[in-house]
Amino acid sequence: MEPFGVDVFTGEPLPAAVSAVWDNYMVKRQFLNIAPVLAQQLLLVDEVMRAGKNMRGNRGDGQE
Repeated sequence: MEPFGVDVFTGEPLPAAVSAVWDNYMVKRQFLNIAPVLAQQLLLVDEVMRAGKNMRGNRGDGQE
């Protein structure tokens, strides 16, 4: 059985030997599955850091 990949431009299967790319379908599928989760986590970290920065600036005791 010949290894196949996915042509990211057309979405069609492509023999790995033709494209000289040896990532398989499972690897690409995992990247596509994890991308939204990773983006959500990065946005959450950004939101938490921004909230912490705002809390430091709003103490009201004149210290920053």
